[in-house]
Amino acid sequence: MDELAARLGIGKATLYKVFSGKEEVLLAVVRRVASGTVSRIQSSMADPSAGFVDLLRREPWVRDVSIFGVNLHVGVEEEGEGRRRLAARLEQAGIPLRRVDRIVPSLEDVFLRRIEESGREAGR
Repeated sequence: MDELAARLGIGKATLYKVFSGKEEVLLAVVRRVASGTVSRIQSSMADPSAGFVDLLRREPWVRDVSIFGVNLHVGVEEEGEGRRRLAARLEQAGIPLRRVDRIVPSLEDVFLRRIEESGREAGR
């Protein structure tokens, strides 16, 4: 808390008037970052290609579909076949395929996915 107060140019007592401790500061930062991320995801979902995301979710070979910023993450059962099918579906939808990479989900990916799921559950 000392370092944070110093970097902000305020007294530690002022910081404690707003936050009860380190955990509350961390939660505020996470909420702020998550809020911006959710807004970007929702904006991406408003894109005309968003219907494609729903279409992919109904495919039996797709385990998971998420949009992170401008990236479409598609989890598939079998990598090789999944790549082939995804490329074909994108082509059918007229969506340009720029790159397909194998990714290992980061902690941020998992966190953002949970936020997205919570948003969908709250919208029911």
